[in-house]
Amino acid sequence: MENWRTSLGKLNQPSGGRAFKFGDSPEGDWKTIFIAAVTLALMITALNIYIFVKIDKGEIFTVEGPALEGEQIPSLPKLRETVRYYQSKAAQFDNLQKTATSTFPDPSL
Repeated sequence: MENWRTSLGKLNQPSGGRAFKFGDSPEGDWKTIFIAAVTLALMITALNIYIFVKIDKGEIFTVEGPALEGEQIPSLPKLRETVRYYQSKAAQFDNLQKTATSTFPDPSL
């Protein structure tokens, strides 16, 4: 029982209370940073692949189609009315272009 307690006490001694023995040597510090960065990059890549596959299969982020209310195809009278409306607007615009003259003076003169 005594041996067990001393072995647990020795676990914290070599690092001087610092996590991962950070600060003992520059080489060890860089190895720790590099391994942590590679591990993080691999985890992020795995997460991205997982999300891509789930979206591709349609299991997450699915978009429901809009609920169509009423008729799906516009009625013929409504379509003719709309075409007449825009034809009259086009005619009004043409008349405006032909008859209207610029009332603003040229600022470059």
